[in-house]
Amino acid sequence: PSTHGVLVPPSVGGNSSNPGHPSHAGIGNSTNNTTTNNNSNTTTNSNANTTTSSNNNNNANHGTSNTANNEGFDDENYDYVIVRGEKFLDRYEIDSLIGKGSFGQVVKAYDTQESSYVAIKIIKNKRPFLLQAQIEVRLLELMNSTDSGDKYHVVKLKHHFTWKKHLCLVFELLSYNLYDLLRNTNFRGVSLNLTRKFAQQIATALLFLSWSELRIIHCDLKPENILLCNPKRSAIKIVDFGSSCQLGKRIYLYIQSRFYRSPEVLLGIPYDLAIDMWSLGCILVEMHTGEPLFS
Repeated sequence: PSTHGVLVPPSVGGNSSNPGHPSHAGIGNSTNNTTTNNNSNTTTNSNANTTTSSNNNNNANHGTSNTANNEGFDDENYDYVIVRGEKFLDRYEIDSLIGKGSFGQVVKAYDTQESSYVAIKIIKNKRPFLLQAQIEVRLLELMNSTDSGDKYHVVKLKHHFTWKKHLCLVFELLSYNLYDLLRNTNFRGVSLNLTRKFAQQIATALLFLSWSELRIIHCDLKPENILLCNPKRSAIKIVDFGSSCQLGKRIYLYIQSRFYRSPEVLLGIPYDLAIDMWSLGCILVEMHTGEPLFS
C-alpha cells in the first residue's frame, strides 16, 4: 500500500485466513475490481415467489433429488449447491463463489435488471440461521433507511428474497478486506496516515450505530469485516451484521472473534456498544504493526 492510497493487486484473494485468525465470508469481490454504484436504491421483497424460474439450468445441475437435502438443491451442510450461470428470480445470474462461513455462502452475481455485479449472501436452509438472518435484514434496513445519503460506511442491502428455501441477501459488491490488505504487506502493516484514514471512517460508523434510533452493536468487528469500496482508494465499509443486535436485545453471550474480543465478553458480564470500540482499538494497532495486539 502507498502512503496516500490503497493498491492491492488482483492476485490478492478475499476472505482468507490463517490459523487463529478467523475469517467470515464478507461482501467482497476476490476475483476482480468491479464495484456497484453505491447510490443504488435499497429495495426489499421478502414475499417474492421463488418456487419457479425460467432460467435454462434444470434441477439436474443440483444432483439427485433427495428430500433430506431439499430435493437435491442443498448439500449435506444445508448450503445451497452453487451452479454457475443459474439465475435467481430470472434476474441474478450466478458468477462465482466469493466465500463461505457458518451462516452459508456469498456469491458474486450479475444483476441483469441493473446491469451491475452484486454480492448475494445465501443463508443455510436451517431454521436457526434463517432466524438470525432475518434479524440481520431488519437491522440493515433500519441502518440503510437512516443513512439514506450513504455517508456512514455501512454496507448497502439492495434486496432480499427467498430462493429454494434459502433466504438471500443482495448487497452492493465491494472490494478486498483489511486482512487481505495486511497480507499484501507481508504483515508489516500500513502507514500511520492510512491507518488514520481507516480509523476516522470506522469511528464515524460506530458513532452512527450509537444513534438513539439505532443503538446497534456489531459484535464481530475485525479486519475481515471491513472492506475497501475500491482497491485503489482508502474508502471502506463495514459488513457482516449477522451477529449484531440492538442494545437491550442481546442474543448471544459469547461473541466477537478472539483477537478482538472485549473484557466484558471474556468475563461473561453484561456488554454494550463499547465492545465494538474495544475491537476498533485492536484493529488499528494491527493495521499499523501488522500483528494482532492480543495474539
